[in-house]
Amino acid sequence: NKNTFVLKKDALKKRILEYCEPVLKDNKANNVPTELNVDIWGGNPLENFEPFKETVAFVENELKEFVHINIHTSGNGLELQDNDLVDYLINHGIHYQLSHDGLGQWLRTGEIDPLYWDKTKDNIARLTKMGILDWINCTLTSRNPSFFDNIDYWNKWRKEIGLDLNNPLVIKLNHIYDGTPPVEKKWLGGDNEQIKHGEVIGDLCFHGEVLHEYLHEFRKLAYIILNPATQNIWEFRPYLNYIGEQARRYHIAQRDEDYGACTKFQRGLVKTNFAIDTKGEYCQCNLIDSDSKVKNVNAKQPDYCKGCRYEKSLECNKCGSENFPEKCEYNWWWNKTLEETFQAIQLLNIQNNACNCNCNEKKENEPVFCVRGYRL
Repeated sequence: NKNTFVLKKDALKKRILEYCEPVLKDNKANNVPTELNVDIWGGNPLENFEPFKETVAFVENELKEFVHINIHTSGNGLELQDNDLVDYLINHGIHYQLSHDGLGQWLRTGEIDPLYWDKTKDNIARLTKMGILDWINCTLTSRNPSFFDNIDYWNKWRKEIGLDLNNPLVIKLNHIYDGTPPVEKKWLGGDNEQIKHGEVIGDLCFHGEVLHEYLHEFRKLAYIILNPATQNIWEFRPYLNYIGEQARRYHIAQRDEDYGACTKFQRGLVKTNFAIDTKGEYCQCNLIDSDSKVKNVNAKQPDYCKGCRYEKSLECNKCGSENFPEKCEYNWWWNKTLEETFQAIQLLNIQNNACNCNCNEKKENEPVFCVRGYRL
């Protein structure tokens, strides 16, 4: 906020250029102009409008080394009741990610749904139809676990505001970070299908039957998304990007370089990270500044990971923004699910004669593909 905001322009520019140096150098050698993508984060950035504008002005005016800069920000939608903020986004071409949990939105904004609240609904619809609001991050939890129920919710709203197949909106059906502590507060709003008035919100992570139903729906949705024909189906268009990427996440790392940027930075494997604060310092996570640390500072795995078949999977070597749970459940079953979808993708690739091994025995017109080392 404006009372604690610090912007060190020289240090920030130096750090951004340091981080981008390999790409800038390579592109310059090949006479290729370089674009820069900048996400401005920090709580609900637009609610701190003056610091936000200062940061935008820095990005727009101080980074002339880049031919074009794409700016993105994020919020829960409540601040979009302010027409001045909305006009600022439009006039500066700043794209916006809405953090909205679909049927579970009560967890974020109580009984107010920004999509339908009189103070925000028109501006949200306007920005979405313009392509300014182009991402929605919808976090599923054990209280709100259904992919398909939330797709119905989002498609109903998309239809109501008149979005067509060509609208660029991406809806991420994300999931709560495993290890997130339970919420001990009681829900004080009215009864809904997910919780009753006075009930403790509790553990929102996936366990037991709810976990398996969640993964069952993921597999069903992933197989729909992986069908190329789905690209032109209105009902599934916004979900293609995220679900398709998730379905392809199965990977057992062979070297440290395979892990994510934040994980490598937190473990001291690299000295740079894409998360940089306005003091010009690298951060452990894009949700905090350099004065703060993640909960699991070194992204250290618990002892129960040792010897596990998924110990080196990317899914079990994540950013340490939350601690690992006391008992592994979600990650084990999630990795098994990804292994299944990986095999399905390999099977689908038969039509392209795809094979990732060193097999040279393929006969003419004989499809070859490999699953876990087996040539089929």
